[in-house]
Amino acid sequence: MVADFHCVTRWSVSELRWEGVLARTILGLCRPKAGVEWVMAYGRDGYTTNIPFEYFAREDTILAHKLDGKSLPPEHGWPLRLVVPSLYAWKSAKYLVRLEFTREKRRGYWEERGYHDMGDPWREERRWKL
Repeated sequence: MVADFHCVTRWSVSELRWEGVLARTILGLCRPKAGVEWVMAYGRDGYTTNIPFEYFAREDTILAHKLDGKSLPPEHGWPLRLVVPSLYAWKSAKYLVRLEFTREKRRGYWEERGYHDMGDPWREERRWKL
């Protein structure tokens, strides 16, 4: 899957090539219960982030193990990274070890510190307006 990658600090990288398992494939295997609205992603380092279910289910969301034809390097989330190209990069959890499908919204690491729950780069959803 080829997609751009947008950081909340106002930089982007165009046309990165990710390889892995599409989130839609995961959804087909685990079949979340009706009413799920959020996905909580957990990294092995304790990092968490919430993703709106509708964004997780998009055709370009991937659980990636390769970047540009090579295994993910540690600084980019080896061995597995959730990549949600339609949202800012803090939603693309590194070192992915667990996904939790929920009906209620819970905030992850950066969301608890004031970052927006959605994180849409086209809407400039960086931080909550305090």
